[in-house]
Amino acid sequence: MRRALIALLLLLVISPARAQRILMPEGYVAFDYPDSCTVLSPQRCHIMAPLLEQRGIDAELLAEEMLREGVLSRAITETGEEAYSVIVRADERSRELFDMAEASDADRKRLRAQMEANDLWERTGLRAQDVAWQIEDGRYWLFCHYTVMDASTVLARGLRYTTIYNGLTIALDWRVTGRRFGNRDLTAFRGMLGDLSFLEALDPPMRSVKLAATLPTEALRPEGEIEGTATPGATLRLTLRDAQGEEVMPEEIADGKGSFRLVYALPREGAWRYTIEASAEGMESATLEGTLQYSESTLPVSGIDEQIHSTSDAFLLTGKTLPGAAMQLVSPYGLTKKRAANDGSFSFELTTREVGTYAYTLLIDAKGYKQRRLPFEVVREQTSEQQREAVREKAVRIAYRNLARDLEENRGAILYLTGYVKQASEAETVFYARMYYTKDASGNWSNPVILVSDTPIGAKAGDLLTCAATVEGVDIEQDASGEDVAVPRLRVLFVDKVQ
Repeated sequence: MRRALIALLLLLVISPARAQRILMPEGYVAFDYPDSCTVLSPQRCHIMAPLLEQRGIDAELLAEEMLREGVLSRAITETGEEAYSVIVRADERSRELFDMAEASDADRKRLRAQMEANDLWERTGLRAQDVAWQIEDGRYWLFCHYTVMDASTVLARGLRYTTIYNGLTIALDWRVTGRRFGNRDLTAFRGMLGDLSFLEALDPPMRSVKLAATLPTEALRPEGEIEGTATPGATLRLTLRDAQGEEVMPEEIADGKGSFRLVYALPREGAWRYTIEASAEGMESATLEGTLQYSESTLPVSGIDEQIHSTSDAFLLTGKTLPGAAMQLVSPYGLTKKRAANDGSFSFELTTREVGTYAYTLLIDAKGYKQRRLPFEVVREQTSEQQREAVREKAVRIAYRNLARDLEENRGAILYLTGYVKQASEAETVFYARMYYTKDASGNWSNPVILVSDTPIGAKAGDLLTCAATVEGVDIEQDASGEDVAVPRLRVLFVDKVQ
């Protein structure tokens, strides 16, 4: 009932003549907008459609934009040249940090770097100019002065304060067109932080202790150690078990950087199952498990994993064993023999030109030790950039008139193109963009194509878009005189650049 009443208040408080305190319970915030503005929510856009239309604003597109960008409320001045927004989003980063007051210096440094790289919020059209952390009423705010670009043209300028609260990323935004911000604007905007209220403080969720370590699989001597990292100050406990019983090693405490070293001593040879547990007050414990094979007659070998991933046509496999040990590598290409160097190191150059899985077996012999037989696989993969480059290499050039003819021979062909986005929209889970395909010597764009994608294209009207796409067919539209016109339809494979 309380939420319903608050939602009703949000819908009613729109008149510039009334108080402009807007409650946004879903973001646990409220904001006092200037009295001279018309305040909108995504839901209110449809009710205010006639007024927005008089101002040249498409209510449906505005509502879609606000929902997409997480804008809970937006105030527009009478001229439409200025807009204030409260933006709230939830993502893995905000849920992890939960409250900026608890963030570390490293967390703040990472967030600032993301903002400077235009990678914290929108990735399309926004260009950060100045970014800095500021403290207001004891709370950290990431300040950003940015521009909104269309190619090389500045469409608008903005100021933004961002923080994290209750597991949500919250931003106060002020955007203007037709002018620059002055020092008075900067002072005024900082003062607006006092108009943003936090309605409720939630209890942070129970967090898990961080734990990572390199887990050994074999031991040649009874004594050894395991190194890793955990939440600073966490207590580390190592327990080893075999068929005859259990051994608990002395506890260790992770240092200020989270590093730890656990020392173990094995009373007898055999297979030992071990567990590393990390615990800290007020946090959920974390564990790692492994198996340690202890045998003094086992030939020591390091550097060979059961499965190795490669993204190159050839790579160097390196490892270490006993000096002078005899080795045989059985590969898909034959048998290679060599001996380990005087320090026990060895290397083999492996060829993996084609994507797929390659099976190898390494045999190692040394006097006084059992032969080691190490089967392993090399999985040749392609990075996303390698995959994209392979697609680019297959791209062809097709004249626009031939695309519009919908020739069977062009179906499925790959195009790599850059064009001017005229319109972008979304219907359920399908994303569309209308883009002009040809640019003349005067810089004018013509010849439209329809781009279709199952994932967000990331472009809006006015952007320059570079992408790879396959030819699907044509859509039939009507021109100004009512004549049918065939517009090529392309299926987007990936987007390379949005400017």
